[in-house]
Amino acid sequence: MESFHKAIEAGAAGFEFDVRQSRDGALVVIHDPRRKRPRLSVASSSAAALGLPLLEDVLRTFRAAWLDIEIKVPGIERQVIELAHRHLDPARFVITSFRARSVREIKRLSPTTPAGWLFKRTLLTLPRWISSPEKFGLPPLEYLCPHHSVLTRHLVKMARKRGLGLITWTVN
Repeated sequence: MESFHKAIEAGAAGFEFDVRQSRDGALVVIHDPRRKRPRLSVASSSAAALGLPLLEDVLRTFRAAWLDIEIKVPGIERQVIELAHRHLDPARFVITSFRARSVREIKRLSPTTPAGWLFKRTLLTLPRWISSPEKFGLPPLEYLCPHHSVLTRHLVKMARKRGLGLITWTVN
């Protein structure tokens, strides 16, 4: 959580972080599926053994920041939505994932929850579940989240035409 505090102290409006589930069902904030020191698997270790920040603590502590909550594993969508709505104003967060199924599940479970789809491939057209969500019984998506290397003028035009926000990202 130290890096999150430093980001806010430095003037950042918010930040992105990843969520995984520990063996005991706790939602923990960590990017990698394994903790390096001590070397532990997130999915097969308890939250206490991992010593990682819990999602609920991050949401409670940084409720004034804009948060990009990335779901790294399937099956935690409902829990993440419930915690986000319990602690945050919907104008202050987005839930994102590379897993299209997770993004669709977020919109199915909670149509008003801001959601975004992360991707790293060039898109010539949008997937039908984004361009015609009503055909899939889904409300519209709020954000496209392309890797910076696939952000093109064409993609920006497609997003603007459909009223989608863009959140681009890089690995640094």
